[in-house]
Amino acid sequence: MPNQSNQKENTMPKSQSQKENTMEMETLNIKDKTIIFNWNKVIPQADMVANTCYLDGAVQGPVLDNSRFSYSFDHHSDCVRNWTSATCKQVRDSLELGFPIHKINTIVINDIDADTVLATWLLLNPTRCNEEAVVKMVEEVAWVDSNFFATRSLHEMHTTINGKHWLPENNTVDSLVEKLDKINSFLAGEFVPTSFDRPPVRVIGIDVATKSVIHDDVAELIDVYRGGADVVIGCVPAPSGDGTFGYIIGKTSDFVPCFLKEQSEKIPTKGVFFDCQEKEPKGRSEKVWNGSSSVGGAVFYEDGSRSSLSPEQVLEIVMAHIY
Repeated sequence: MPNQSNQKENTMPKSQSQKENTMEMETLNIKDKTIIFNWNKVIPQADMVANTCYLDGAVQGPVLDNSRFSYSFDHHSDCVRNWTSATCKQVRDSLELGFPIHKINTIVINDIDADTVLATWLLLNPTRCNEEAVVKMVEEVAWVDSNFFATRSLHEMHTTINGKHWLPENNTVDSLVEKLDKINSFLAGEFVPTSFDRPPVRVIGIDVATKSVIHDDVAELIDVYRGGADVVIGCVPAPSGDGTFGYIIGKTSDFVPCFLKEQSEKIPTKGVFFDCQEKEPKGRSEKVWNGSSSVGGAVFYEDGSRSSLSPEQVLEIVMAHIY
């Protein structure tokens, strides 16, 4: 079991980082590991290589191959998401239980969010996995990453290390460097996260048993969940100011009988997200309506706009998928 340590470790001094650009990926050498950034791509399980960790969807589905020390820490496919921990918790728990980190040469990621960043930090700092502050951060980040705001609030570092992972400018080597360093500074008591004040938005809360709207007003999503809603629709105005919405649709868990999407599908072909996308006046985009089986959101267009559907249209589609 890794030893607990209070000593701050410099995860990635920029002077020691090496970056190599290719057509499809970038690499970064740090400590004794190479991080491969395979942006927005998924590697088939059959193509996994030895002495490598694949994080949070870089390979779809959890894989444990001790014969080659090849592992996929994932909770997006080939699993029951409701019962499968987020990637950072899978990694932390594995380290506590004797994961052979000394056999790992390479870490592969395909985007940057709080779950991926924290999992990467853990693999680079395995002896710190049992520190109280680290355990707390992992538990809280993992819960919200898997279950959204269904019952719990964000860890104070979540927004800092999450960024807007759907935007191309967030998926960069420098972005990961910055977020890893922020974790080090936070744990050393040298960084206090800025509180993130979400602007008030219209939230529609649905009681699935009665197929009725029990809340329709400006509120925080977590408060509407706590008020008894099984499904929530957050009507977030797009930053472009063009009247479109960056909707967030979530349900408390996969026990709620409202079909958002098939978890195994990378791009939905049925369910709420698919039907919303089909009704978009501007058609499809590279980033369509999508998410997990329990939470997701609206399409992104290159001009900065989001969904042109009205809240009433989205509500009608959600209601049609309650079974």
